[in-house]
Amino acid sequence: MKTQPFPAVFFCYLFLLSLPLLLFVNCEESTMGYPDPSVQTQFDIIIGNQGIAPSEVTFINKSLNAENFEWDFGDGNTLQSDADTVYHTYVSAGDFKVRLTADMPGHDLHYSNLTFERTIQIRDDLVKRLYFTCRNGDKVKYVALDGSEDPVVHEFDHSGFSRPYGLAVDTVNGWVYASDYGTDQVYRYNYDGSDMELIMSGPPLRGPIGLTVYENHLYVGNEWAVVRANLDGTDPEVYLELNAADDPSEIIDLVFDPLNDQVFLTNDKWAYTGGVWRMNIDGSNLTEIVPGTDGGGIAVDPENDRLIYYDWEKGMCLNNLEGTNEVVFDTSNQGQMAWGIAVDLDAGKVYYGDRASGTVKRANLDGSNIEVVVPASANINPQAVAIDTFR
Repeated sequence: MKTQPFPAVFFCYLFLLSLPLLLFVNCEESTMGYPDPSVQTQFDIIIGNQGIAPSEVTFINKSLNAENFEWDFGDGNTLQSDADTVYHTYVSAGDFKVRLTADMPGHDLHYSNLTFERTIQIRDDLVKRLYFTCRNGDKVKYVALDGSEDPVVHEFDHSGFSRPYGLAVDTVNGWVYASDYGTDQVYRYNYDGSDMELIMSGPPLRGPIGLTVYENHLYVGNEWAVVRANLDGTDPEVYLELNAADDPSEIIDLVFDPLNDQVFLTNDKWAYTGGVWRMNIDGSNLTEIVPGTDGGGIAVDPENDRLIYYDWEKGMCLNNLEGTNEVVFDTSNQGQMAWGIAVDLDAGKVYYGDRASGTVKRANLDGSNIEVVVPASANINPQAVAIDTFR
């Protein structure tokens, strides 16, 4: 007769009963307490004199749980300071890697970042800048269009956008405007990001997206209206009244064509019926010229009878000003909204974001010669794009 393994089963049962006690004792013995809060060094910058040497740069220390700071400005100069803001003047042009280090003995480096680095670029002369809103950090960023294959990405100090979808540059007065769709707000900055102002907030704004500057006024595309205000945001008024029953109902972007006394607009297709629309500058004769477009950014090249716009379902498109000859020239950002498009008529280029690849691209105004301007290595998520064409 086969013997039953009673003793083995019995002792296994006793072991299982004692396991919670063993684990409890083990946990009690291995308790090591809470670690110190992690040290995180970081800083923001404001570059003065439009980045032209000599340039005074403001460094804003935003480190957490840190002290005993040393700044290395990348030009051979260093500074030990615990001040919230420090200043340094770069007397010559170049790319400078700035390093901020916190001396915090005894902190666990596994949880702490004691060093933070950023590269800044100082130039000898003015060059055009390409601005873009970026969801990586929710900031306005820019690069100098100097032909570099790996341009230095600068960013404004201001952060905390909810959905930074709109961007415009006033090249006459030297302002940069950005809209926040999530908070119904519009901000204004100097070219370098300094002197940030909240110039519009709340009604009559309702989901502001597209921005453009025309004849000393700022125009804002919204749901159910295009709002016009002074350049400082005062005296806002409804320039074009829309409603939920008729189209267009939510303006994604708009652009003025003073050569032909026209305004072109793109309409939302997520909640409405989309389309590219055209009207006279006085607001009359509103007409849909490209039905069903799932619109994004739009730009115009009036001397060559050319519209350039983004369609979520197709990608980057060209058309004539009548909307009767659509050509798709780049499908790479299809299904990845390009909220704004920038045109440099003097250079014959159009700029747009490609969120699928995390890049900013440009092409000739006829859609040929597509190339990357800001590469994926810059770690960006571009939304709207605008260019400073004054330089």
